Amino acid sequence: MRTTFQRTTALLAASVIAGSASAQQAATVRPEAGAPPSWDVLMRGRTHVPTPTTAAITAADLKTRLYIFADDSMQGRLLATAGNVKGVEYIANEVKRMGLVPMGDNGTYFQAVNVVDRKYDPTTKLVIGKTAFSPWTDFVLRDQGSGARNLDGVQAVFGGTWGDSASLIDPSAAAGKLVVLRVSPAGVTQGSGGGVNRGIVTRRYANAAGIAVASLEAMPAQMIQIFQQPNQLLKEGDDPELPSFLYVSKPVAEAHRLPASWNRRPSTRRETSWR
Repeated sequence: MRTTFQRTTALLAASVIAGSASAQQAATVRPEAGAPPSWDVLMRGRTHVPTPTTAAITAADLKTRLYIFADDSMQGRLLATAGNVKGVEYIANEVKRMGLVPMGDNGTYFQAVNVVDRKYDPTTKLVIGKTAFSPWTDFVLRDQGSGARNLDGVQAVFGGTWGDSASLIDPSAAAGKLVVLRVSPAGVTQGSGGGVNRGIVTRRYANAAGIAVASLEAMPAQMIQIFQQPNQLLKEGDDPELPSFLYVSKPVAEAHRLPASWNRRPSTRRETSWR
């Protein structure tokens, strides 16, 4: 379950008159597939003595501005924080000095937007039959927005193995149910440690009440810690209705009384509830 907080922040809005054709071309060039990332940048100095900027765009100018904008005093610039305010004020002052035309609210360089903080209710428990399971150890919820369907009293069905399309049940058989999936190596998203492409899985079983992927044991602790962090989202209208999505451990999957062999044939099911 998610607890939602809504607040307003500001985005910078200005009219940029001209751009570099080479910069636009560079933005469209993709790195070679499979090329390893370079972390050399993390070994560079954390401080830089700023130099006066010039009319031309130079590497030295960009370095001066980036070191200011990325300085620890900006506190990460997370939306709706004091560090974010400092960061956008710095940019606004710079573009004003350059003579860019403000295109924001009331003739300013800013546009107010609604930002939603979403985080999990720490008291949430998943209950199957009479057995209660705990978040982050037995299951990990992924945020599907405020339109995520409720799993109270929902029946579970084994949906097959993600990565083996021949084994997957038809989406119509998952409507209104909690679909429990296991994952083959072919279905795992690279570098996710057992994770799947949530968007693709959600689209296939869009009418399900929920989707439970039984690969939690393969997921690294660092990934689970990332999933525990609050989400910051721009809020525009109502969220679409979607199935709830969670990663579960093998004991959680087995508690639904799925077949011991995890084949696709139906068997006695238990209902799922939240507390």
